[in-house]
Amino acid sequence: MLDIIEQRERQYGNKRKMAGQWFMIRNKMNGLVLDIESNNTEPGASIVMWTPNCSDNQLWTVENNHIISKLSGMAIDIEGGNPTQGTRIVTWHQEDKEWQKWSFEGSGALVSQLGGGTLCLDVIDQQMEPGCKVGIWNHNGGENQQWELVLAPGCF
Repeated sequence: MLDIIEQRERQYGNKRKMAGQWFMIRNKMNGLVLDIESNNTEPGASIVMWTPNCSDNQLWTVENNHIISKLSGMAIDIEGGNPTQGTRIVTWHQEDKEWQKWSFEGSGALVSQLGGGTLCLDVIDQQMEPGCKVGIWNHNGGENQQWELVLAPGCF
């Protein structure tokens, strides 16, 4: 697996460097993007799916395989480092923990280092509505586990 930045740069070539850029993370199944619920800047804020609107709670960057929020500066975190399927995704202070480190697979899966690469970001129950839950699940290749990093230069 390649790290997120390397994977996207290989896809887009040198014309579209991802490092240091803000982007939205869009699910291929429902077209919704990762969103920090209610613009909550506190540790433990829930991450849900929402209609893209370019607000800071939907913008992310990557630093050392951590996905960092523009709104809070916190990392995407598997709550409590719990490897159980369905564990929710939240924001938390950036730490050097495997449950905050992610790799982007060629299939579009965002794979956690927690669980030896078997767990990935998942739209729980393949829900289609804004506000639906995001958690981790065993990698199965479903569209609810496929993501696109969408550069967001028009959001500023």
